Amino acid sequence: MTMMDVLTAATHHGAVALGLEETIGTLEPGKHANIVFLRQDPLAGPESLRSVELTVKRGTLYYRRDFVLGAPPRPGLPGEVR
Repeated sequence: MTMMDVLTAATHHGAVALGLEETIGTLEPGKHANIVFLRQDPLAGPESLRSVELTVKRGTLYYRRDFVLGAPPRPGLPGEVR
């Protein structure tokens, strides 16, 4: 599979499998804005998926540098730049 196929399977097709394609799985108006921002090009290969800098889940920002294994996530403020 190409990396684009892998990403599509993990996002769009995952949402379809869960029956949630109307609310998640793609970035479109009216859907929950769940997205990750990477330092590396996600199409470069699977190792690039380890370069997460920021995750946005339903509009809440979660910075990778704030992650502590075993601790509850500490959200950033919407629009906050750190």
